[in-house]
Amino acid sequence: MAKILIISAREDVPWDESEELWAQAAKILAQKHQVAYSVHAWPELHPRIRDLEAAGVKIIPRRRTLSRATDLANWFLPHMLQRRPVEPMEEALRMFDPDLVLISQAGTTDGISPMQVCRNSNVPYVDVIQEVPEGVCWPHDHEIERQRPFYHDSKCLFFVSERNHEFLETQYSTRFPNYRIIRNPFNVDYRNKVAWPSLETPLRLACVARLELYTKGQDLLIDVLSLPKWRERALTIDLFGCGPNEWIIREQIKRLNLTNLAVHGQLDNIASVWGDHHALILPSRQEGLPLALVEAFLCGRPALVTRVGGNAELVEDGVNGFIAPAPTIELIDQALERLWENRARVEAMGSSARKTAEQKIPQKPVEAFVEQLLALLPKN
Repeated sequence: MAKILIISAREDVPWDESEELWAQAAKILAQKHQVAYSVHAWPELHPRIRDLEAAGVKIIPRRRTLSRATDLANWFLPHMLQRRPVEPMEEALRMFDPDLVLISQAGTTDGISPMQVCRNSNVPYVDVIQEVPEGVCWPHDHEIERQRPFYHDSKCLFFVSERNHEFLETQYSTRFPNYRIIRNPFNVDYRNKVAWPSLETPLRLACVARLELYTKGQDLLIDVLSLPKWRERALTIDLFGCGPNEWIIREQIKRLNLTNLAVHGQLDNIASVWGDHHALILPSRQEGLPLALVEAFLCGRPALVTRVGGNAELVEDGVNGFIAPAPTIELIDQALERLWENRARVEAMGSSARKTAEQKIPQKPVEAFVEQLLALLPKN
């Protein structure tokens, strides 16, 4: 029985959809192995973490603490002799003594600290990298030199798209041959066939994404739909999701009097979106491989996306969707114009999108990930 420690590097939010892959994998692994999860010590643990605990996963909150006696002694000791709090991730390693550590990171730098701790402790580790931002968050030269060995020493770097892998190599000016491409779990039935909505209504597009402008780019849609031609055409876009920029998005829509753009909040049943929408639109500035794109394709809907992350690894321009070469107002407007001109073909493009999903998305991505992870366990 192996001992596997999972470390979520996220300390900005208690839970995010990027956590679902390792969380579902942890439940499977816990059936035959000892599994622990190191999490930031939030005042209240998210219900999904409580679910893991109920499934037999040991929860190890991360907090910098000293015993009461040591804390009191520090008041009387010279600075050089005072005890320092133990690095929380070091404490997790000492408590659990894992055979393998899985580090889950949302970006490219949030996993550096746990990688360093594992490397210094000679504990084998792997990384799941959900997104490699393009054009932002470039490490400084001195950071590249320090951080590059941590990536090289990982037993495997798991990416959700080839482009993310290639861009990380560009950022660090090196090759990372120790990588594999994985897929995240999706929230629709793989065999789901969603009926096609009537085209006698306006062409209805859905943007299913976190309401976070600097990553998801909904502000670009606001600017595009405020152009006179789109105000006059029978086309609407509905925004589904929640996030830190919901208020300003609603305010901008109101200020510009946009009747062709609306915010609908978070939906649990994603498949229901596609019952009355013809296509997905994602004006993203950065991505890994958006779950919304995978789910739209599985439901037989084409997509208009920007050429970031793994979008172009699924979307074939003019076949199962349209690609804006970059996240700018002008290029998204041009791609949307092409979609409008081809609106009679969107149903056929949706069928092509479904075929693409069947070819490139496994029915059971979590089980496939678990299988790859188990193959990386040290041989006794």
